[in-house]
Amino acid sequence: MMVLMLLTTGPLLWADSPPDAPPSPPPGHGHRWPEDSRRYWRNRWRREPIDEKKWSEAQEYMSQHSPRRLAFVQSLSEGPFRDGIRRYIMGRYRDIQNLSEQNETELHDLVVKRLELEDQAWGLSVDLAQSENPDEQSRLHKELSDKVRQLVEMGFQERQLRIARLEKAVQREKDKLTAEKERTDEVVAEQLNRWEREGQSVHRRSATTNPTTQPQETSDPAESMAPGQ
Repeated sequence: MMVLMLLTTGPLLWADSPPDAPPSPPPGHGHRWPEDSRRYWRNRWRREPIDEKKWSEAQEYMSQHSPRRLAFVQSLSEGPFRDGIRRYIMGRYRDIQNLSEQNETELHDLVVKRLELEDQAWGLSVDLAQSENPDEQSRLHKELSDKVRQLVEMGFQERQLRIARLEKAVQREKDKLTAEKERTDEVVAEQLNRWEREGQSVHRRSATTNPTTQPQETSDPAESMAPGQ
C-alpha cells in the first residue's frame, strides 16, 4: 500500500508529456488516472534507460523536497521494481525542471510546494500505519487529514493555473486564425508555392531514379524482325 501511495500521490505533469502519451490527461490531483494512461506510464518507466548522472541530480533535488519518500526508495533492493520507481522520480524531477525552463514561475512554485506537502502526508501515513498507540494514532490521523485537505486545495489551484495556461494558448490560436483569414490570398499564395516546390522536388528525384532515355519504338513491330536489322 505504501508503495502504491508513493507512485500515485502526485501525477506527472501531463502538460509536458511526450507526444506519444495517451490523449486523456489526468484531471488533477486526487483523481484516478485512466487505465490507458497508467499503462502507458508503467511501460515508459520500464523501457527508459536510467542515466546515473540524471538520477544523481534527481536524488539531490528530492533529498531537499521529498526526503522521506526518497529514503524509502533508497532502502529498496536493486531490481526492476526499484528501477521503475527511480524512473518515475526522474520523470517527476524533469517535469518540474521543464516548468522552470519555460518560466512558468507560479505553476513551478506551486508544484514544488505540492511535492513537499505530498512527502509530509506520505510520512504521516507511514507513521500512522506503524503506530500502536491510540492517542498517537488519533493525532497522526488528524495531521494527515489536514495535509490531505491542503493537497486537495492545492490541486484545485494547480488546475486553475493550468486552465488559465490553456485558455491563453487557445486565445493565441484564435488570434492567429483571425489574422490569417484577413490575408487569405497571401496564405493561398504561400501554400501554392509549397505545393509547387513539392512537385518539383518529386520530379527531380524521379529524374535521378529513372532512365532519361528510353529505347525508340518503331511504328511496326515487325520491322524490328526484318533482315539486316
